[in-house]
Amino acid sequence: MVAVEFRVSRARDQWNWWHACNTPAWGVDWSALIAPGVAARLRGAKRGDADRFLRDYLDDLYRSRTADLAFFRGPARSAWRDRQEAILARLEKTHQRPFPVERIVVYYTSFPRAPYGYSKGTFWIASPVFDHSAERFLAAIVHELFHLFFEWYYWEACRERGLADGLIGHLKEAVTVLSNEEFQDIILFRDEGYAVHAALRRDLAALWRNTRDIAAFLPAACALLERHSPGIMRS
Repeated sequence: MVAVEFRVSRARDQWNWWHACNTPAWGVDWSALIAPGVAARLRGAKRGDADRFLRDYLDDLYRSRTADLAFFRGPARSAWRDRQEAILARLEKTHQRPFPVERIVVYYTSFPRAPYGYSKGTFWIASPVFDHSAERFLAAIVHELFHLFFEWYYWEACRERGLADGLIGHLKEAVTVLSNEEFQDIILFRDEGYAVHAALRRDLAALWRNTRDIAAFLPAACALLERHSPGIMRS
């Protein structure tokens, strides 16, 4: 059984604010999602300078977001526990592979971006609470778990087909559209993805409906990515 922990880490949250403001991705300038004055203090800042600013800033922010923290520790965690077994089983069924790690740590973040990472058998996610919607929260977690499966099982196979890492990252993001095909009975919130991937996601969803088999899906998905890559890379 996969062990799952919910944690609040100020250090992890501070890193997310700083990193997001200095790492635009998938056609999104994350710094544009927060107050301009705060973004200006973080864009281009050294990590130590950002941390000194964020310590005081997040002190005030956390005091104003006690309801968010209560939701994360209460309803969000309860929703996950109620559906954890079903979600993990569906992921394994969809990918036709065992869950890659033994432990998941879900961190609260006050920034509107959900980063992830993994090491030594642990996968971590930092998730906002998105309007106190348990369904949206679960959809965000499943979105990141799709990334885990993709990086663990498919990334190297995409490289072997001659795809560059930059393009593979776009496919990793777009493939989360499969959660809309396979999780409708578990999570009542659709994964919308990023605008830059909209056309590719439509084609990937249609491909999945015709295959329902990851071994057949992946090579065809790589071919679709190559077809869509000019438009994606221009965005």
